[in-house]
Amino acid sequence: MISWKDWKTYLLKSKDVYKQLYHASHFEEETGKGFCSYDIAKDSVVVRQLYGDGEYWFSRLKEVAKLYNCTKLTGIVNRSPKGYTRKYGAKVVGHVIEINLEEKN
Repeated sequence: MISWKDWKTYLLKSKDVYKQLYHASHFEEETGKGFCSYDIAKDSVVVRQLYGDGEYWFSRLKEVAKLYNCTKLTGIVNRSPKGYTRKYGAKVVGHVIEINLEEKN
């Protein structure tokens, strides 16, 4: 399990003030892959914070979505969403991104 000291160091370094890891209802950590916190809301897995191997966590979050019968991944990004749009087919809705899992394998 990642320590609070490591979380705090990451949050301060990244200035990631929009995502509050300690308020998420689900938290997962995988050695060598990083960590992810998320909630389930309606038909979406809401990613609160993700740090580490993006490919691994995208795959894992698709599994979570299937488990909870969700059709979308939703999250807030602090940097340009263009990379998420290009790589994952994300749709920009204000400052929130959605990845429709029904359209993406």
